Amino acid sequence: MFSRSRMPRQPRHALAKGQPRPPLVLVPLPDVDSTGTLPVQPVVTQRPAIKQVNVARASGIMAAGTMVSRVLGFIRTALLIALIGEIGANDAFNVANNLPNTIYNLLASSVLSAILVPQIVRALHRGNDEDFINRLLTLFTVALAGLTVLCTVAAPAFVYLYAARMDAQWISLAIVFAFWSLPQIFFYGLYSLWGQLLNAKGSFGPYMWAPVVNNVCAIVGLAVFWKTLGTSKDWASDPSVWTAGPIALLAGSSTASIVIQALILLIPLYRTGFRLRFVWGVRGHGLREVSQVAAWAFASLIVAQVSFLFVTNIAGAANGYATSTGTVVATITAHNTAFQVFMIPQSTIVTSVTTALFTSMSALVAANKIREVHDQFLRTQASLAVVTGFCAAALVSGAIPVMQIIMPSSDRANIAIFALLLALFGLATPLFGIWGLAQRLLLAFGDARSLFYLQLPMLLTQAVFVVVAWVAMDPAWWVPMASLGEGLVYATGLVGALIILQRRLAEPVVWPVIAALWQTTLASVIAGCAGWGVLHLVGPYAPEGAGVAGTMIGALWRIVACGIVMAIIYLGILAVLGNSGLANLAGPLRARLRR
Repeated sequence: MFSRSRMPRQPRHALAKGQPRPPLVLVPLPDVDSTGTLPVQPVVTQRPAIKQVNVARASGIMAAGTMVSRVLGFIRTALLIALIGEIGANDAFNVANNLPNTIYNLLASSVLSAILVPQIVRALHRGNDEDFINRLLTLFTVALAGLTVLCTVAAPAFVYLYAARMDAQWISLAIVFAFWSLPQIFFYGLYSLWGQLLNAKGSFGPYMWAPVVNNVCAIVGLAVFWKTLGTSKDWASDPSVWTAGPIALLAGSSTASIVIQALILLIPLYRTGFRLRFVWGVRGHGLREVSQVAAWAFASLIVAQVSFLFVTNIAGAANGYATSTGTVVATITAHNTAFQVFMIPQSTIVTSVTTALFTSMSALVAANKIREVHDQFLRTQASLAVVTGFCAAALVSGAIPVMQIIMPSSDRANIAIFALLLALFGLATPLFGIWGLAQRLLLAFGDARSLFYLQLPMLLTQAVFVVVAWVAMDPAWWVPMASLGEGLVYATGLVGALIILQRRLAEPVVWPVIAALWQTTLASVIAGCAGWGVLHLVGPYAPEGAGVAGTMIGALWRIVACGIVMAIIYLGILAVLGNSGLANLAGPLRARLRR
């Protein structure tokens, strides 16, 4: 039996003309006998609607996997920099190796984010999950295969699109790398398809631990490269040494790592009891509305990628300038490495929490429990503001020793350039975190259209920063200015997203978020200044001539010392202010200590 779920009574202003409403959905109401148990159905076997998600536990499992993966990722980055340098060949490899993920995010990830988890959650509610989900997976798998073939054939066009102003000799190498790298699109897609299915079924660990295997395989590939080909050749600045063998070993091992990352998910997926099979046809399964959501999500990511094109092309132009003049400036490798470090708190904390919550929020939206959605969003953003506020202070004040750990063999001039980009990215850490949470909630409502319109002012903001840098600044500031804009665009998007969510939820959203952010911003500024003072008291750089191990140890103890000072000051200020996010985080800890 089905009943049309109704929204709880809401304030009159929330129902005004033009006000977007959460979608009405059909919620199954099973017949229950007097004993409170479900009767046996004669034909259809009843399944539990959806596995209850322990968000804290799921987030912890994912955060642990992501942290291990990030540590291995930094080892991989350090090996790559030590092997082929900070610019030149590394820029070419970065352009090519980032293309599969970029194109996948543009053309496929939008559809998956908008469709897969909400549709799987609803299928689990209906009890017809396996047949319907296999139809979705069949459709996406075939589409991914076709997309991968087309993109691989178009490899030269994609390289020129993202790095048109890179030095010509490195563009040629980047194109060859791209032919090896672009088949990764298919396996990124399979990894996301199967991982989202596992998430919707309440199994979050494998999705976040699979990249650990990816990084281990990639590190092994780099070690084999180092062992068999060595460092006697000038891999960093001489394109002629990049013959078929070295290219196949470097790019091939990277692609093989992505293949393994995807295929390893088949093991936990099989253990859930789900059986993959090809089931053709999606007509009559209610995907018309879903396809509209996917179209808006796709359009929003097109706008986001146009914004990214501004950044990659000015970074490519910086590569051309550095190659022709011999000047040390920030290029593609510096940008990507700094962004990778910036993403540590996002991927270990924000993504872990929002991925677990997305399933929960989708289920609450499907059941029209809007008040619970509102409360869950505010609690989560307050807690995220506390964590990301401290991370912002740490990334800005400790950028130099952090980069010394990743680049222990690099000189101080290069480290300073990489550290500057990290500090600029770090400023936007809280904004990026809450923006990601707001995005997930809008997608849980099926409101990808709003995300598209939010991307337009974000694109304009990024374009202004890049154009000003290109026209009015020295090439040394091209990439730093673009990176600053790349971080601050999230403020533009976040303001709009909060206003839309306030209308959707018919409850205060904007001011509670501002209240949480001003407290954490005040605390992070004071704590960051204290950390910066301690760091410059002892010296921001580890001593020269200490060797790789000595440099890393010297940088590490500086990070720890500054981190302890900042944590004490930061938490103390938030405690005095009575911050609700800190109380949310401290509550479970106090409960454990009392046991």
